[in-house]
Amino acid sequence: MEILTVDVPKGKARVWEPASTLLQPPDFRVLFEAAPVLYVVLTHDFKIVAASDAYLRATLTKREEVLGRDIFDVFPGNPNDPTATGVSNLRTSLERVVQRRVSDAMAVQKYDIRRPESEGGQFEERYWSTLNSPIFGVDNEVVYIIIRVDDVTEFVRLKQRGIEQETLTQKLLTRGEQMEAEIFQRAQEIQEVNRRLREAHEKLENRYQASSADLASANEKVVQLAAIVESSEDAIIGRTCDGTVTSWNSGAERLLGFSGRGHHRAVQFFPHPARPH
Repeated sequence: MEILTVDVPKGKARVWEPASTLLQPPDFRVLFEAAPVLYVVLTHDFKIVAASDAYLRATLTKREEVLGRDIFDVFPGNPNDPTATGVSNLRTSLERVVQRRVSDAMAVQKYDIRRPESEGGQFEERYWSTLNSPIFGVDNEVVYIIIRVDDVTEFVRLKQRGIEQETLTQKLLTRGEQMEAEIFQRAQEIQEVNRRLREAHEKLENRYQASSADLASANEKVVQLAAIVESSEDAIIGRTCDGTVTSWNSGAERLLGFSGRGHHRAVQFFPHPARPH
């Protein structure tokens, strides 16, 4: 707040400014960990370096027990579910983020969570909606991957039970999910489109490599054939239908007296006389 004083007799005014209050920079780690969103941060080789409190609560883990560990060691696949694809699909998505340097949205994924040993250590069925995004360093290389997940287990269970849309939406809104009913289907379609695009790209690349190999082989054969013709002791010439000579080898130069490469000439060829025996 500024205080203004006026010296009336002298007609002078002075403005007094109190000492400014300096704002301390926020502690971003505290802010990150307290965020009401499920966040986990990995290194480029998938080691956990940070996680929000909400993420730890949702995954039944503790910060001191997961930091520095590989995410797939912390969250292994459910050995009791032979159809589980959570580990392989997540690894594929993370590798795609590192290699292509772009975010990757996964379809709703079943990825069961193991309860703490103090609670029996059994796996608990969970479904997740996941977005994996790259974080770049000063050299513009991927140094971290930040993962945002939403626990959509109840959503999937309600959908599987065939609950009416209005009831489903109301329950989701009550939980703060605010998800639309089409999320599940849209995410599946996105993953299918991505799969088809990757297959088409791989086929195109394979065709290009095959064509390049065939062209290189053909060129090599042409070079070999040209070397054979040039080194032959016989006279070998090439001509058009009207008799114009277009090319000849060194044998033709020696036996027929051809010279002046680069010139074309019309010649009449006669059979050689019979050689004496």
